[in-house]
Amino acid sequence: MKSLLLKIVCVFAILGIATSCKDDSAGPSYDTNYIVFGSFFGECLGEPCIEIFKIENGKLYEDTADIYPEQRLYEGQFIQLPQSKYDIVKDIIHKVPEELLNDTTIVFGVPDAHDQGGLYLELKVEGKRKFWLIDTEVTRIPVYLRSFSNILKEYINKLQ
Repeated sequence: MKSLLLKIVCVFAILGIATSCKDDSAGPSYDTNYIVFGSFFGECLGEPCIEIFKIENGKLYEDTADIYPEQRLYEGQFIQLPQSKYDIVKDIIHKVPEELLNDTTIVFGVPDAHDQGGLYLELKVEGKRKFWLIDTEVTRIPVYLRSFSNILKEYINKLQ
């Protein structure tokens, strides 16, 4: 009897572990063609003031145009970076909160209003380009975006 009970407990434990695992390689529940992300600072001098990156087709690119993002889609000039840099940020698409896609807001907070900088995010989702400008001061953005905002800043710093 103990042997049968032990087998049943083991089966349920294995089933519980198998069904609770999340497959991060599956990606988001929406079809994403690419992601563009970066940071910008208006009252700044030099190349690090605007850092915009793009991930597309398993490759990472950096923008060389360094154009200050406005309230429109970013049109950059991208060059491919080494695979080692891509490996640092390849999972970023899995970290984008799905709530963002349902939010009609384009500008969160007041990005770069007092020289604190801002974050740019763009996705091509199911054939449509969507973009957002995000304040770096997390108290000014929705709670669901705060963790992702910190992740973006961390990844951008790692790429510099």
